[in-house]
Amino acid sequence: MSPLARGGGHRFRWVLDVDEEMALGFQRHLALLPEPEQRHVLSFVQPADQHRALASRLMQRACVCLALAVEWPAVTLALTKGRKPFTTCAKPSSAPNFNYNVSHEGLAHDEAACEAAFQRLWSLKEAYIKARGDGLGFAPLSRAAFHCAAAGRGAAVSAELMLDGAPQPNWRFLCEPLPYGHCVSVALGPPSGVVDQLGAFKATLHGAPDPGAAAAGPSFTAVTLEQLLAAAGVV
Repeated sequence: MSPLARGGGHRFRWVLDVDEEMALGFQRHLALLPEPEQRHVLSFVQPADQHRALASRLMQRACVCLALAVEWPAVTLALTKGRKPFTTCAKPSSAPNFNYNVSHEGLAHDEAACEAAFQRLWSLKEAYIKARGDGLGFAPLSRAAFHCAAAGRGAAVSAELMLDGAPQPNWRFLCEPLPYGHCVSVALGPPSGVVDQLGAFKATLHGAPDPGAAAAGPSFTAVTLEQLLAAAGVV
């Protein structure tokens, strides 16, 4: 399956070099967003934060366009109280629980074993609290512990969650290494595990997830904004 295939509830896992992309035209890309989203991006003081916010919005919109076959102007984005992004667009029966997340920045460290272990653990915890929907409202982070399966150097690693000391077999995790010492994790859990005080996000979820979906999805693929926007029919 192409990492930019359109329609059918496909799974996408993308990596984007924000610094490189924003150097090619911040204002041009900003103009592709609705005015409220433009104001959100510009509400950040630091240019680096504006760049990450803009790239995030563009990737979210492209993801919804491609996965749900929605035209760019019709994409609707929202946030839980814990700042998890989601879409209120209608979902096909083939993807009743479609949702997504964005990690705005990675952690680059030396390749020492202890640094790699810390980075992997942080990535898994970030994936978990974002998938739940409460984000940093989940506290303390030490409540969530992970046991990672053995894997070869540079290989994706599956992980099991222990929450408050109890195994959580309904959650699945996969941590994948990326270039330049980064890593990224995917979390998949049941709708019953969502924490959504406002209720709008949880209302978009239906049924139980495929327990193998986290591991069965594609590897992360490096893309450019031009590729995403072209695939979404914007440019």
